[in-house]
Amino acid sequence: MFVRVIKPFKYRGKELKSGEVLEVSHSLANKLAESGFVVGSTQEEFKKAKEDYSKDNKDLSNKKVDELKEIAKELGIDGFESLKKQELIDAIKQEQNKD
Repeated sequence: MFVRVIKPFKYRGKELKSGEVLEVSHSLANKLAESGFVVGSTQEEFKKAKEDYSKDNKDLSNKKVDELKEIAKELGIDGFESLKKQELIDAIKQEQNKD
């Protein structure tokens, strides 16, 4: 299930900012929504969040794991060797979005 962050919080060690899109289980989405961290409770909102998520991840998602690991290495991401593809994508995006 896709949700849009409306209140910054940490998830799996990653600091999520308002406006980011996150894929989580249905039960976690409900808990986060009840706590005021995310929105996306209607089918239309989830569709929009999913479209944004796909658009944001298109370029990196098309890369092979080895290519993503090379990017992570160049960015100096610690522990990149053991990360799975989506974790690599998330870590790369996080590093690229640092202020």
